[in-house]
Amino acid sequence: MVRPKKKPACQPIPLAVFEAEARAAGHRLWRFTYYDRDRCTSVVLADEDAHTVCVENYSANLVVTAFGVNLTPTWDDLLEFLEDRCMPRTRAGLRKYLDAIGVDDYDVFAIVQKTGGRMAEDYQWMEVEVS
Repeated sequence: MVRPKKKPACQPIPLAVFEAEARAAGHRLWRFTYYDRDRCTSVVLADEDAHTVCVENYSANLVVTAFGVNLTPTWDDLLEFLEDRCMPRTRAGLRKYLDAIGVDDYDVFAIVQKTGGRMAEDYQWMEVEVS
C-alpha cells in the first residue's frame, strides 16, 4: 500500500515578516504585548485591514501565553481572546462601566486599549499599540 505524502504543518511566519508585509500594504496594525505579571509571554500582531494575526510566544508554559497551543490564530480567535479579557457583554451595569472607562460602545479593541485586558482573577495583562 502506498501512503499519501503528509502535508507539511503550517508554520507561523516571523513577526518581523508579518509586520513588514502589513506595513508595505499600508495596513493598520495592532500590537498586543501580553504579560504574566511582569514577564512578556507573547507578542500578537493583528492586521486590521487583512484580518490576519501573527503571534510569537516567549514562554514554554503555554497556559500563560495569549493563545496557548494555537500558534496560528485567526482573526476570530483574536476577537474571542480580546472579548475574554473584557467585561462580559451581558453584565448588569455595562453602560456605566463603558462610560467610566471612556468607551462609547462595546468594542473589544477600545476596551482592551483602555484597560490593558486586566481581569480580577488572573495576573495577565497587555500593552496595546496601534499604528
